[in-house]
Amino acid sequence: MLGAVISLLVILAAAYALTQIGGVITLLFVAAVLFLAYRRLSLLAFTVTFTALLAAYTLLGASSAPAGVWKGLLWVLLASLWLLNVRPLRKALITRPFMKTYLKLLPRMSQTEKEALEAGTVWWDGELFTGAPRWEKLLAARPPQLAAAEQAGTRRVIAQGYAGAGPDKRSGGGLKTEEDPPDWRPIRSFVQAPAAIRHVEEAVPGAVPEGIVLRYGAFYGPGASDVLLEMLRKRQVPVVGGGTGVWSFVEVTDAAAATLAAVDRGAPGVYNVVDDDPAPVAEWLPYLARVAGAKPPLRVPAWLGRLLAGEFVVAQMTTSRGYSNEKARKELGWEPRYASWREGFRAWVSG
Repeated sequence: MLGAVISLLVILAAAYALTQIGGVITLLFVAAVLFLAYRRLSLLAFTVTFTALLAAYTLLGASSAPAGVWKGLLWVLLASLWLLNVRPLRKALITRPFMKTYLKLLPRMSQTEKEALEAGTVWWDGELFTGAPRWEKLLAARPPQLAAAEQAGTRRVIAQGYAGAGPDKRSGGGLKTEEDPPDWRPIRSFVQAPAAIRHVEEAVPGAVPEGIVLRYGAFYGPGASDVLLEMLRKRQVPVVGGGTGVWSFVEVTDAAAATLAAVDRGAPGVYNVVDDDPAPVAEWLPYLARVAGAKPPLRVPAWLGRLLAGEFVVAQMTTSRGYSNEKARKELGWEPRYASWREGFRAWVSG
């Protein structure tokens, strides 16, 4: 993240420098810094490499007065980078003030969340909320044994699956059914996700006579996505790379209704629990902003989104495919109250 911020500063400064000194050397230097940020190096690795690049640029670049000012600013920036590599100093100047401000922005914990925390460990959900889940932790878990449930005569177990946005290899294709495996591109921060999801979908139906996995779409509704509304109102959620990724949604009460339907209906297996209206980001995100009374979301190119948010978020915004709910409708007898996110968003925002 810090590398991305530095890269933006370098771009702005380089744009000015090019009007004053021009030159291929400046362009090569900027391209090299952008490449480093794209590779998401650690702070120390970025600083060391940036030092070598800046030294070479100082020797080989233009020597005019404007170029001297520009290079001087870069050396000041480099000195700041080295200071930030001192962990106690970085914590005092950046981390603690940032966390203090961030904690003030967080919504209050709901009663449901308090009860969940008091009930015991959050295990895998806790990993998901870190923002960088360790998928090997899920993969290392033993398949559910459910011995106590089997001794009590329990035949049916319902588990949560995933029908949210992902880094699909192709966009614009047909809707994914329950027979379609995650056709995802390997991404370093999400490389084990397909195997983890497949593990749940295979382990649960294989552990009990009537194991069911419900693949829920992206949740929205009271208490589920309020943070998204706040971020939209602050224009902190842009449309990335044209917003061609298709998302499938499900309102929280519709998800609950599908879960209740699965208690006594449907054959063992996997079901997509989504609404009838998969839509690209470029369509649903501006609509939600308008309904929420916010300004239209900003639009940023994919390369900039990749620098600021990472490859996985860009893939969600650009290549994700939607899901079909035909099987859930037919076999579970479930019908979403909000067939489209359009009416669901209006009801959610209006309260």
